[in-house]
Amino acid sequence: MERTRIRSYMQQQLFRPFLVRTIDGATLRIHHPRLAQLTSNNLIVDTPDPLLPPPAAEASTLISLESIVGMGHLDAVAST
Repeated sequence: MERTRIRSYMQQQLFRPFLVRTIDGATLRIHHPRLAQLTSNNLIVDTPDPLLPPPAAEASTLISLESIVGMGHLDAVAST
């Protein structure tokens, strides 16, 4: 997946939650802009802590950019 596309989802003026699909079929949801970090080769997605407000996280998942096969905004996915 192109870093520029991922970065555009993360840096939108009015953030829209989005999801990332990986080659192994996993789907990760990003509900807050500070719950994801982009490095040169990876995307780090934090799992929100249900007991604390965002961006508090309880766990993190490291995803290789090469393993990302799709992305979409959550509102667009919900309406299809």
